[in-house]
Amino acid sequence: MRFILARHCQTDANVRGHMQGQLDSPLNAFGEAQAEELGVRLRIFSITRIVCSDLRRATKTARIIIKKLSENGAKIPIRRDRRLREVDYGRIAGLSWRQAEYHYNIRKADYCNPEENTFDYTTFGGESRKAVIDRQMKLINEIARKYPWDAILLVGHGSSLAALLTSLGHAPKAPQGSFRTLEYNPS
Repeated sequence: MRFILARHCQTDANVRGHMQGQLDSPLNAFGEAQAEELGVRLRIFSITRIVCSDLRRATKTARIIIKKLSENGAKIPIRRDRRLREVDYGRIAGLSWRQAEYHYNIRKADYCNPEENTFDYTTFGGESRKAVIDRQMKLINEIARKYPWDAILLVGHGSSLAALLTSLGHAPKAPQGSFRTLEYNPS
């Protein structure tokens, strides 16, 4: 089956370089325009359903995409699912990396290495990489069993999608408003 993985579009917190985590930030005006453009680009796929994070920035991205995809008559159901949420950064959520380094003596390179994609925020009351991957893989396997022949759009978040992609052997990072395809067969 085919998954199309899309990262939510831009928020003001993205612009400021703050770690949003599971804080519920809305898209900004540029992010809404990005989502419209993304919806147009996604017309090349025969998307049958959309599953998105329940956080506002991902849900709004998904709703704008549906609007663009529906312009040619498609009726696409959307489902919000907590398992697509961003990594829970615990008490460092909302801080910039500079603030996190100052207050908690942590460096971005130690927690956010795109090549290795290793992290563990449990020290700060957040999630480990394994927990993030496990919750997303449960969802992916559930969808793959239920809709094995469909093209499903998943709208999520940068760090959590990067963890998922690297766990499956793919390159991790994608900018806001971008998408990646993933051919997946559950084992």
